[in-house]
Amino acid sequence: MNTTENTHLLDYAANGLRIAADELEKFQLQVALGKMEALEAYDELKKKYDHYVHEFQLKTEEGKEKFIQLQSKLDELRIQFALGKAETIEAFQEQKKRIISSIHEVQVMIESDPTYIKIYAYLLDALEKIKVKLEILSEQFEPTKERISENLSQRKVQLDQIISDFKTKFSDTTNLDERMDTFRSEMALAYEHFKKAFVN
Repeated sequence: MNTTENTHLLDYAANGLRIAADELEKFQLQVALGKMEALEAYDELKKKYDHYVHEFQLKTEEGKEKFIQLQSKLDELRIQFALGKAETIEAFQEQKKRIISSIHEVQVMIESDPTYIKIYAYLLDALEKIKVKLEILSEQFEPTKERISENLSQRKVQLDQIISDFKTKFSDTTNLDERMDTFRSEMALAYEHFKKAFVN
């Protein structure tokens, strides 16, 4: 991969992180301002990502033999999304635990098999956003915590710095293909920082 391609890929990844940060901020505000009841927001979240996983499965069917095990894990994740509406906080916590576990299994499978390496980046964004949104919802059920701890302008500066740091780490790399493991771990780290920014 030459420097121009690297720059394009990094700009694309940084733009994706900006879009994700905006989406997470909007989601947190909707939940906090009462525009959506938290359990209803959770139900909508499950429906949205069930559809996303289904679309992803359709894309992977072309190389079906390679993806049979992955399809199985994605089916398990879709089952977790399809579970009935959580009527109680306890039901939400149990469903959240199973969803996070299924996401982890999908991520481990993709990371551990070079066959899946090209699709990893495609799924990473969605899977990491699901985890952060589940944490935002969990925080909503803890009445003693402050729901939004920083004002929006401070958070915006913090998120811009996370994205800038991410992009800077790879801006002078001449061959990003050789550093793909580092790239993936940095993407995951960026979402960890997002989680800290949105969830106390």
